[in-house]
Amino acid sequence: MRRTQAFLSGLLMMLMASASYGGDLTLRLPIIVDAQDSHHFFHDVMREALEHQGHKVSVQYVSVPQNRARLMLARGEITAFWMLRTERRDSRFLAIPGGLTQGVAGQRILLIKPGQQALFDRVNSLQDFRDLELVAGMGTDWFDVDIWRLNRLPVKEHSGNWNAIYRILKNRREYAYFPRGTHEIISDAIQYPGLAIEQRLVLEYERDYIFYLSKEGEFARPEYRLLIEDAIRKAQESGLITKLIAQYWGKDLQQLNFPQRIRLPLQAPR
Repeated sequence: MRRTQAFLSGLLMMLMASASYGGDLTLRLPIIVDAQDSHHFFHDVMREALEHQGHKVSVQYVSVPQNRARLMLARGEITAFWMLRTERRDSRFLAIPGGLTQGVAGQRILLIKPGQQALFDRVNSLQDFRDLELVAGMGTDWFDVDIWRLNRLPVKEHSGNWNAIYRILKNRREYAYFPRGTHEIISDAIQYPGLAIEQRLVLEYERDYIFYLSKEGEFARPEYRLLIEDAIRKAQESGLITKLIAQYWGKDLQQLNFPQRIRLPLQAPR
């Protein structure tokens, strides 16, 4: 009985939301200035998912660093932001269920110094990788920092602009490698030709990006959450997200020889 009531209540709110907005939605989304072009995929997922449900979508963009986007979301100054799902974020923001990259975001390939591939050629297991005792470079408070520590892998956080890690990796000895998402490492290698992509390994954990909405401001209204949640669910079911993944990252995954790489599974904190 309670399930039926909850379903009917949700359905009624969704119908009221559609009637209230008349099919038109205005979104305010961040352009992440310190993460290259990664925002384009997530913008298209949000926009196309809503348009496929018959909504006319207009988007206002704001260019901000990654940390600033989180703060703006907390204040209700943007509609949504995509982040790896964690319990802490679930308590702070409104989570829209459903992974956006079908696990691609939880797969890490290493950006390394040229001439260092032989070090990694010895690795066939996670323990082999630990035994190298190589230090990863990462930004402060990144979720991957917790994953590396949980899996007993050395890591050092860079407290300033995280893009400096590329320069430090190339010119100094603090870091031996920079783990990057399979969806971003090709563009990294193009932008920083003095670094190389490690050829054999992929470190992976079960976590994905989801959309988070704010609990504050005009975008925190229940109808926004219901409309976006329904649109993302249908985008997964229809194959829209699969199509966008292939469009944005299919060639990169092929170039990385992804299926033949040795997988090193990592535990992820809750």
